[in-house]
Amino acid sequence: MEESGRWKLELVHELIEGGKWKNDLLQHWFNETDVNLITNIPLSLYDRKDRLFWNYSKSGIYTVKSGYAVAKEQSEKGNQRLAPDPEISWEVRKHTVWKRLWGLNVKMKLKHFLWRCLQNGMATNEALYKRLGTSNKICYCCGEETETIKHIFFFYPKAKVVWKLAPVRWEGLVALQGKLWRWWEAVMQVAKETQGVDRIRLTVQQQWEPPKEGTMMMNIDAAISAKMVRSGLGIIARNWRGVIVKVKGITDRRKGDAATEETLAIRSALEMAQGAGWTNIEVQSDCKYVVSLINTDNVQEGRLQTLLEDIDVLKKRFESCNFSFVPRTANSCSHELAQFVVKATRNFE
Repeated sequence: MEESGRWKLELVHELIEGGKWKNDLLQHWFNETDVNLITNIPLSLYDRKDRLFWNYSKSGIYTVKSGYAVAKEQSEKGNQRLAPDPEISWEVRKHTVWKRLWGLNVKMKLKHFLWRCLQNGMATNEALYKRLGTSNKICYCCGEETETIKHIFFFYPKAKVVWKLAPVRWEGLVALQGKLWRWWEAVMQVAKETQGVDRIRLTVQQQWEPPKEGTMMMNIDAAISAKMVRSGLGIIARNWRGVIVKVKGITDRRKGDAATEETLAIRSALEMAQGAGWTNIEVQSDCKYVVSLINTDNVQEGRLQTLLEDIDVLKKRFESCNFSFVPRTANSCSHELAQFVVKATRNFE
């Protein structure tokens, strides 16, 4: 609507066209931070009435308990910003770190070992050099670097090989290796979050297996580039003989989160299958959290509700439509595709 030579924005639907946000209008009316937040809101494929969701509870409904939790978290963050010394902050958090460590469901000798590592209490060459004055603090195995706990577990060449071979995928795995206690604290924090177990998982090697005859297997994955502020969705469809029938890559400029992007990828896979005329499909994802939400009836997940409802509509249009979780090792093709797509400048099929 135009008034006095200027565009007057009145309704949200004026910012949407063809099921997508109008980035030019968003850039005109909102600052960069708000634009990123708005574009991260998934839009439905169908005409649905707007609903209000409280973003800090899974059900999307405000409760006093969830409001109190948000207020408490904001207060704690404010107190942390006032702390002048990072060591003080660590002292405050240390009690929580130890409590989580001793509460782990592992053998006591492993807990004790981790505790000694975090306390820098292992007999490394560096520790012996500092405490006993031994002549050499260099690692005897590689002969190049100082032997510290971090070197032994992260930077020693053979240790790097072990990390590459282990099917562990977590974005903080490399970034925090220089500070062991920060690395451990981050691991514990991620494990508490949604999908935490999936993000730090150690699984047996499992390979892709073909579906039953007459069924199309669709593997999906999503990738996010915080630096480029882009997301990439990879979809690979194979028949029961293992032959790749269709491939699709979708890229967009938004700073999404893992659960939302994985759910978007599944919805896009159903759209692709419907367009191809397939009647029997199975969709595989390495995001256990999203797969469990789809396979659970009457689930309430505020952030993903729009996408989950779209998926529920789409899946009913097939004779058979199943969703299953697979580890990353059995989903490597779509994973590599998503990693490629996130760097692309356009969609392809």
